[in-house]
Amino acid sequence: MWTSLLLHSAAALVLIIAATQLIDWVFSGTKLMHKYYAAHAEVWRPMQADTGANARVVWVSLAGSFLFAIAFLIFYIVLQPGVIFGTGATRAIIVAIVTWAATALPLLLVQHVFIKFHRAVTAAFIFGWLFKLMAAALIITYLI
Repeated sequence: MWTSLLLHSAAALVLIIAATQLIDWVFSGTKLMHKYYAAHAEVWRPMQADTGANARVVWVSLAGSFLFAIAFLIFYIVLQPGVIFGTGATRAIIVAIVTWAATALPLLLVQHVFIKFHRAVTAAFIFGWLFKLMAAALIITYLI
């Protein structure tokens, strides 16, 4: 029993990390978004090729995805949210939306008010987090 849970949890972690990286790239990393990042260039750290900043961005992005995957997996296994909402995809999506509305959405809206971001950047972050939470919830629901 424990071996199966650990193997399924490890598979879920790998899939969640891959999914969050892909979703981040789709919503925030494509060339389409670069013009919106440039609207307030003073907000972003300058990237020099010789300082290793690109490698740090990659490692921090992977570390963030790993911490998110671990935290959401523990949250989903220990608290078993959404038990009253039925089973399968319905429960996963409701849990993702409630988690998003309670955490990421308010945080990102307040961030938008206090940090000079273009509206498109904030929208990309908001929808990116919604889809990351949905992907994580669906992966955990079907693997665990």
